[in-house]
Amino acid sequence: MYNDPSQSQQQPPYDQPSSYGQPQYGQQQQPYGQPQYGQQPYAQQPPPYGQPQYGQQQYGQPQYGYGQAATAYASVWIRFVALLIDGLIVGVPLGIIIVGVGSLIAAVAQNSSGAAAGLGLILDLIIILISFGYFAYLEATQGGTLGKKALGLRIVKVDGSPIGWNEAIIRTLLRIVDNFFFGLVGFICILSSEKKQRVGDMVAKTIVIKTR
Repeated sequence: MYNDPSQSQQQPPYDQPSSYGQPQYGQQQQPYGQPQYGQQPYAQQPPPYGQPQYGQQQYGQPQYGYGQAATAYASVWIRFVALLIDGLIVGVPLGIIIVGVGSLIAAVAQNSSGAAAGLGLILDLIIILISFGYFAYLEATQGGTLGKKALGLRIVKVDGSPIGWNEAIIRTLLRIVDNFFFGLVGFICILSSEKKQRVGDMVAKTIVIKTR
């Protein structure tokens, strides 16, 4: 006898669902809007690969935790002491050079005033180069002069990174402005500024901090 293939397929038993995924009779149905086990909640999609989730700290960004120490800016008084130490370090060799070249100029001036004037110009250049080079070189390569290093001070950018030649040259050139009225300009700026900056620091965007 010929059997119809459609009739030979087994029919689902009574009270059992015919569609896959539908809840069976007597089984508790998940409330509307609630995710089933293993499913992502509605309207919440995982972030793309490499993107931080909400509230997650991104790599390379600074973390500010409880109890983190604030930046210790150098006061005007400790910077003044450091300047006195630097003055001695620079002033002693300059004094020896001035005395020696000055004696030579006086001897030459008896025979040639032009040669004496030339030697005087050379002496001025030596004084400028030593004074300028001492501060600019040590600040650019060491982060501070010998006087600052002796007192545990360091010059950095406002973001905490080391300074370079640009910042060191700007700071050194603007010492002329800070030394107006016997250093009163720089003194007032350091006292009144939030980050204890003189004019050279403000323009170069640097700060002087205590490392110990």
